[in-house]
Amino acid sequence: MKSGTGEEGEGSSDTKSEPLPVIQARVAAGKIHIYVHCRRQNGAMTKLIEKVESLDMVVLSTNFISLGDSAVDITIVAEAEKEKRLKMTVKEIETALRRCLNE
Repeated sequence: MKSGTGEEGEGSSDTKSEPLPVIQARVAAGKIHIYVHCRRQNGAMTKLIEKVESLDMVVLSTNFISLGDSAVDITIVAEAEKEKRLKMTVKEIETALRRCLNE
């Protein structure tokens, strides 16, 4: 998949070889699907949800899976706020979330 402009069906490139955190976002059926694989850290889920909401998106669902003592998988499904169109590319969303986790 290629990163894009928030168009339907677009998503980020394969990030298997990238260091943690690995963040992948894609847009499908009007929803933004965000996958995060990162080191376990206090408040990571809260930081991510707050960041998504600050990007004019509404969080519809979240999923948190612990992978032992050192890593977690987080999945967030969101959509642009009503009467607003997603103004960021998938790559920009990924970058914003990566910065959020590295603060």
